[in-house]
Amino acid sequence: MVQTLKDLEREGRACLLKGRLKIDPYLTELEDDRGGISVILHPEDHVIDRIGVFIERLKSIDPNQYYYTSEQIHATVLSIISCFSGFRLSDIDQVKYLDVIGQAVNGYEPFKIHFQGISVTPVAVILKAKGDLGPLNGLRENIRSVFNDSGLYHSMDSRYKLTGAHITLVRFKDQVLDPKKFLSVIDESDLGDFGVASIDAVDFVFNDWYHTPSRTEVLGYFDLKMPD
Repeated sequence: MVQTLKDLEREGRACLLKGRLKIDPYLTELEDDRGGISVILHPEDHVIDRIGVFIERLKSIDPNQYYYTSEQIHATVLSIISCFSGFRLSDIDQVKYLDVIGQAVNGYEPFKIHFQGISVTPVAVILKAKGDLGPLNGLRENIRSVFNDSGLYHSMDSRYKLTGAHITLVRFKDQVLDPKKFLSVIDESDLGDFGVASIDAVDFVFNDWYHTPSRTEVLGYFDLKMPD
């Protein structure tokens, strides 16, 4: 059974306050060779700047967590092949995957996403997308349809069907030093408006679990534009 975001938020708050956060072992002890391919989008600079201010507030309370940098900030359109151990780019025909994604986004118009609201889950702190996600989900359906027709391997929707959107800001490496103060900053920012981003392009990337810049490679850049 897939947990809802509200379930995860409720569990996350309890785990944070009771010192029971689910620590990511790949950030502390395990060697990480997981890789995958995704279609992602980047918010505009004004959204990233507000995210940076928020992250610095959390970092001042507990600098020991894994904080995403401005280069890593993104929202996932779809994970085409979800990260797994040992995946390499040589395992796929990049040209065929690029062609399929090009077909899916061809003629798709730019759209907007409103980022507002901070949540803590048992593993991370995230920024939520609010409002009408119809255009984003329409793009997702295009990608799903073209891939299903192509016969190319993918793992989309293998765990659940992605319909929402968020940006991961923090992953937990340890229990938080001052959980009440940390949570108070999250609660203060929960209704904060991080801005509306105009999305006029998507990237097709090879990535690790965290979209680490040194381990992420842009395979294709696709402009969204109205049909001629």
